[in-house]
Amino acid sequence: MGIITSTSTSTNAANFLHNIIPAKILGVGTAPIYTAFLSAQGRILQDVFVYPPKHEWLLEVDADSATDLLKHLKKHKLRAKFAMELVTEGQREIISGQALPQESNLDFLGGIDFYKGCYLGQELTIRTHHTGVVRKRILPCQLTGKWLHGVGNIGLALCRLEMMTNIRLTAETATAPFSPEDEYQIQWEEPQGPAIVTRSARIRPFVPAWTRPDQAFLAEN
Repeated sequence: MGIITSTSTSTNAANFLHNIIPAKILGVGTAPIYTAFLSAQGRILQDVFVYPPKHEWLLEVDADSATDLLKHLKKHKLRAKFAMELVTEGQREIISGQALPQESNLDFLGGIDFYKGCYLGQELTIRTHHTGVVRKRILPCQLTGKWLHGVGNIGLALCRLEMMTNIRLTAETATAPFSPEDEYQIQWEEPQGPAIVTRSARIRPFVPAWTRPDQAFLAEN
């Protein structure tokens, strides 16, 4: 958990956060807000939960990225009068500095306000939104065959939508017909003693119903 405390008034911390994250945080009540800190190039650095203050703003951040996030905040803090400290907990699905907000479903989860003013990383985020085409998204995938660890046989993967689902983003005809029974093989390397071994698994992506109403997804019926 990260704590941002103001050394003068809470307005300092609130305005700082408002100008550096894509979600609307001013005047939204006390409910937690899921959003992310973006790089100047519009890539996700860390996804966070923001808890509006009773006395202090609270940021729930991943333990592995807490040090980098604190450096990022201090870089942009300049002379704003508030103090910061981070206490961490446990981001493995989002690759820091590479993932785009929409690819990571931040828009579906309410983490982006497309009507607010300027914030760090806004240009690419807004341009992607207005083109209406997001070619890859993180989707749940069913793992088939032997699976050694995970939550049941369900995991997350960044999937190319027009190749791996029945979603059509344009009027173009798919290069190959889609079948819900299609499976895809993934491979990765991991250390085993002094050696590096290659492992593989088969996955079958599926599209949750909550993604379907969005106009960015033009699904075949």
